[in-house]
Amino acid sequence: LKAIWVLRLSPRAGLRQQTTASLQMASESLQKAAEFKALGNEAFTAKRFQEGAELFSKAIEHNPKDHVFWSNRSACYASLGKYEEALKDAEECVKLKPDWAKGYSRKGQAETHLGKFDDAEASYKKGLELAPQDKALSDGQAALQQAKKAASEPAFDMGNIMAAAQQDPSILELLQDKKLVSLVGQVQKMMAGARGDGPAPQDQAQMQVMMQVLQSDPRAMRLFMATQGMAMPERPDGPDGAGSPAGAARPEPAKPTPKAEPKKAPEPEDLRTDAQKKADAHKEEGNKLYKARNFDEALKCYDAAIEACDDSDMIYYSNKAAVMIEMKKFDECIKMCMDVVERKGEIMEKNREGASFEKIGKLFLRVGTCHERKKDFDKALEFYGKAKAENNDKHVRNAIRDCESAKAKHEKEAYINPEKAEEENEKAKGHFQKQEYVEAKKCYDEAVKRNPSEAKFWANRAAALMKLCAYPD
Repeated sequence: LKAIWVLRLSPRAGLRQQTTASLQMASESLQKAAEFKALGNEAFTAKRFQEGAELFSKAIEHNPKDHVFWSNRSACYASLGKYEEALKDAEECVKLKPDWAKGYSRKGQAETHLGKFDDAEASYKKGLELAPQDKALSDGQAALQQAKKAASEPAFDMGNIMAAAQQDPSILELLQDKKLVSLVGQVQKMMAGARGDGPAPQDQAQMQVMMQVLQSDPRAMRLFMATQGMAMPERPDGPDGAGSPAGAARPEPAKPTPKAEPKKAPEPEDLRTDAQKKADAHKEEGNKLYKARNFDEALKCYDAAIEACDDSDMIYYSNKAAVMIEMKKFDECIKMCMDVVERKGEIMEKNREGASFEKIGKLFLRVGTCHERKKDFDKALEFYGKAKAENNDKHVRNAIRDCESAKAKHEKEAYINPEKAEEENEKAKGHFQKQEYVEAKKCYDEAVKRNPSEAKFWANRAAALMKLCAYPD
């Protein structure tokens, strides 16, 4: 009887072990999230808002269901002037915890700065219903009313605007762009706060962000200069310059003082030999034929270039290799490139620049491309590595990255085998019936890898995971 009870309890013991492991992993993830939150709070307190946003993002990765993390990142984004991002995080916070008043404070603040006054009014109203005495909500609602009032009143000195319009009538058209007017108005208020003439800016970082946006938009800068009464820059007429309309009154510009024309830099002396000039002419013709996909004639031109320069420059072989790759002559291309590399000493004796590191690297790059086209990814990565050792440029680095991705995709597709997937599925069923759920899950894992498009394997694995109490998985 004792033996029977041990056999009956053994599956439950395995179940408890799996449950404990799952709980331990969840606990570790929550602990890491709390650590990132603490670091994010420190960064926010020190006004390192970008760093704080990144740290709260990591906390969210470990625990996306904690509404506080979304609220804190929203605060960081708002402090950086990124109100669209701040609003998205605030909306997620409210979605996760609709009875938490602070989430509505974050949401209302972002909506106020985005000019969504009706939405902000509704957010603050909902928050105050939950927490009538909350100071942040009441202050936010008061700030909203001030923003609405400011939006309904002219924010600019119209005298300055009309004076600027005499020189550039298109200024008046800019006033029709509400977003542009709002941007310039915010910059004006921040500058007024810095001078002590108005409300102080909430944070120096916001001021910097707004000024950067202003400087990056020529239209905003023109409107800002007009509101400040600054001299307006001359703008060229015509389609590209979008100047004043025909017939608009414009004061005649003062005649500029004639300036001496800058001296043109002398063109560099062509130090190529006659043979090199002739070879380059053949190369240019070969390039044109290559672009026209006339590969046979392009090969003849590159061969002529090699002959013209007395086989003293690898660059023509590199161009020839590119044509051979398009013609799918991979083995022939590999042999040619490797032969040329082996003769680098001979080539350098004729022309020191003809076998430079860059040109050797290009030949290795061609060899790697041939191997990649042949699906020999390991060999391709080997030669890409040699190319990188000779000349570490972006083309080589991109080739390595793309080859690694292609290799992973190829291996994944090569692993697919519906017949073996069915075999693993049958094995899993046997384990499942014996209540050996861990072994059943392993077999279902293999079945999914072998045939990921078969829905029943996913469903069966889900059943095994439920038996193991691994509900998130």
